[in-house]
Amino acid sequence: MSILSKIILAGQVLFGKQIRVQSDNIYIDGNRVDLNNGEFRLGPKLKVEIVVHGNVESIDGSFATVTVNGTVGQVTTGSGDVSCHDVSGPVSTSSGTVHCGAVQGSVETGSGDVSCGNVQGNITTSSGDVVAASVAGSVRTNSGDISTR
Repeated sequence: MSILSKIILAGQVLFGKQIRVQSDNIYIDGNRVDLNNGEFRLGPKLKVEIVVHGNVESIDGSFATVTVNGTVGQVTTGSGDVSCHDVSGPVSTSSGTVHCGAVQGSVETGSGDVSCGNVQGNITTSSGDVVAASVAGSVRTNSGDISTR
């Protein structure tokens, strides 16, 4: 996945392969992004939405809703929904719904529904429904329904 993708972040268009949100900073391909002339501040009340048009290697967002209109290597977010095409690695969010195509790794969410294509690893959610085309590993939910398409 070496092609740069179009990334829309807080209304600004950027290009890159890797996105990381950490503390009050956003990094694309390891470089800190200065949004709105330094006036951009992350916080629990600010909704951060990461939208990628194309493929991206990895997204690590502490509290962000992630939408990838393409394939992704791996996605990790502390709190936020994840929506993407195929994933070549794992998908993990502490709190959020996951909608993906095929996933080569595992899918994990603390609380949220999971809807995926074929999953090579495991699917785990503490509270949420699970719908998948097939799962090579195990499926676990403490309070939710499990079904296949």
